[in-house]
Amino acid sequence: MLDSIVQIAFRVLAAIGVWFALSTPGAASPLVTGNGFGFAVVAPESGIATKFYTHPYSFLRADPANALGEGVEAANFIKKLGWGAPRQATTAEYVDNSHVIRVRRANGRGYFFMPFGFERPALIIDWETAPRHAAGWRVEWNRPVKMQKVVNASGAGALVLRFDGIDEVLLLIPLGGVPKGIPPADQPLAASPSWALISIEDESEAEPAIREFVRWRAGLPARELVERELAKFEKWRAKPPVHFKDEKERHLWRQSEA
Repeated sequence: MLDSIVQIAFRVLAAIGVWFALSTPGAASPLVTGNGFGFAVVAPESGIATKFYTHPYSFLRADPANALGEGVEAANFIKKLGWGAPRQATTAEYVDNSHVIRVRRANGRGYFFMPFGFERPALIIDWETAPRHAAGWRVEWNRPVKMQKVVNASGAGALVLRFDGIDEVLLLIPLGGVPKGIPPADQPLAASPSWALISIEDESEAEPAIREFVRWRAGLPARELVERELAKFEKWRAKPPVHFKDEKERHLWRQSEA
């Protein structure tokens, strides 16, 4: 009896989800990735990340200046972060109904995800492209950069950025090869196809955070970090308590679980 009720309820929800998707053509929900310590948002129509919050919630506390408002917003480092020029046709989607976001273009594909198992707000970005397509990550920060410096720990170098009006500090760790020469100060992410962006409370946490990340990374290149994250996500999933009527029901269950 209970199984029948569960299946009926699930199929009602599935029907509502399918109806909503079909009845709102052109409406694309933002894609979200998070690891419990922070979260990031990617626009599906452009494959551009539009937010990287330093906390797992959008608002920190009530706003004393606006009692009826949503509150004081959590710090957000980025306004736009994407690969090269955004004019090309782009698709963005969750990989295997997980929190890993894949972006596809004619000149390559990229990934955004915030890793579980690394206990800090961290966003991994990676792009795979043909050698002839000499592009790079381009970022528009949400606030002006007021300080940047290089730090090293555990054999890894990183760039520390402090922004005007943001208490937290951003740590940029390259995961791919960094070409010779200094990238433009306003586009530091152009130096490598793969990065870890890590939010830390202050500069004193930079070296400990780098050491923690080096241990978590375990020497893997960015693409293998993506595969490891997906494998761990599949291992985490629970066995569904119902039998799915079709692939749409299975998709809805798995993405809701994620």
